[in-house]
Amino acid sequence: STTPQNQKNLSGVMVKEVGPTSCSHNLLLPNDVILEIDDIPVANDGKLPFRPGERVACSCYIQTKFIGDIVKLKVLRNGQIWPKPLECRIHPVKRLVP
Repeated sequence: STTPQNQKNLSGVMVKEVGPTSCSHNLLLPNDVILEIDDIPVANDGKLPFRPGERVACSCYIQTKFIGDIVKLKVLRNGQIWPKPLECRIHPVKRLVP
């Protein structure tokens, strides 16, 4: 758990909604805050350090993954850091219409 003092030092991005075809559907909830992706801290602007002197958006980092890869998400939910990382398996895009 985090104390209010520790929460002041946290950074991350808040989840607004989770699409029905997203690999994080049923894992992430609206208002969750993603603090880390694969143990890499997420800044308040939604970017991650990538290579020396470079930063990329979370979505760009996720696009480097292959189908079947697992992405670990450290999440703040309801004011508490989730006890263990959520594991999101990358899957092919599901089509809503055949």
